[in-house]
Amino acid sequence: MSTVLKTLAVLAPLVSLAAAHGEVVAVQANGQYKQAPNIYYAADSRNSDTPVSTMYDAGGKAYALPSDFGDASAMSCESASIPPGTLTVTSGSTLRFYWEGASGELDGQAGVGSYVGSHAWVHAMGTVAIDIASCDGDCSSADPASLKWNRILYDGYDTTQTISDGLKQSMSNKPEPYYPTSGTGLWGMASLIQRGSWVEATIPQDLVAGSYMSRVELAAVHSPGAPQLYIGCARIAVEGSGTKSLTGGTIASQLYSTSGALATVDVYSGSFSFSGDGPALLDFATQTSSGSSSSSSGSSSSDNSSSDSSDSSSGSEDDGSYEDDGSKDVSDESSSSSDAPAETSSTYEAPAETSSSEAAPAATTSSEAATSTGASTCRRRRRSLSGEKAKRVVKMHKRSSFPHVHSL
Repeated sequence: MSTVLKTLAVLAPLVSLAAAHGEVVAVQANGQYKQAPNIYYAADSRNSDTPVSTMYDAGGKAYALPSDFGDASAMSCESASIPPGTLTVTSGSTLRFYWEGASGELDGQAGVGSYVGSHAWVHAMGTVAIDIASCDGDCSSADPASLKWNRILYDGYDTTQTISDGLKQSMSNKPEPYYPTSGTGLWGMASLIQRGSWVEATIPQDLVAGSYMSRVELAAVHSPGAPQLYIGCARIAVEGSGTKSLTGGTIASQLYSTSGALATVDVYSGSFSFSGDGPALLDFATQTSSGSSSSSSGSSSSDNSSSDSSDSSSGSEDDGSYEDDGSKDVSDESSSSSDAPAETSSTYEAPAETSSSEAAPAATTSSEAATSTGASTCRRRRRSLSGEKAKRVVKMHKRSSFPHVHSL
């Protein structure tokens, strides 16, 4: 590993002090497409009925680190509360999560699939997982930190598959080139980018109808010893004739160990190996491929999930965030129908969500993406600011290069 790469690997976790790296932008099931909360405009009408938890909320961090593995709240839904809306999913059908990156580093680049968010996801080395947990009643009174999660999809590191030449070349232009540099080896996160920055899992056919929380996790491993876990949650109502209940599961603080494979893998070490980490798949779940690659293992064994609740200290905090006070008066920002600050991509807005036959908006193809990667809409945690200061920060978010530091 070169000195430059080692330096970047050490500095990478510090970037969270300046900018978050992405978020869940929407969920889809049964033909219904539901957007995530608008974290820039609290009065947006979609915020009152979104089934997606807020990411990077006040007091939270841009992502979880191994120091957070023992923190059930941070590891469940990034310390967010239960969202107000619910997405209906029929057992045996798929639940899809759309992600977007915080910057345009991969927009318009080779090997990047069509995406519906403002930007394509930006990290290609890492694992992807989807879990579900029963609320044992109405989810509105549930505490995500107390839920027991059951894994229904895991896309880790597949030694039989290969990243596309296009995406590998595109990643070589970033501070985190793709490893392995030759031969086979496909990370679940690379598959996610290639298919269009989304991942989906099949809700088990035999799962009993009821209220559940779903959890999606992207674990980026480009910083050895400091994997970055991006975690989103969605509230779902499962319909169907299944008869099997979730009788087991793992609380979020016991999903991973600080001495496990995820926390210790070093992709720059040469002939590294990674055979996965975390809980086993639910015994009656049906593993799906999400369009390009299935759950897979590397060439050596690894420790699975084990409790390490003693290591629950949090990492570096980031306070560079804001919440618009709703007094719209940003002279050079166009207004949407909800009077919110304009999104950076016209494809981000979904159609009305009242019909089950409605699909997601048209995706942005790599040829349609913006060629400039300087401007970015960094998905940030929120805090209240005065009206004038909020307006200035809105403008800064829209115009600043990535990464950028917030002086608030």
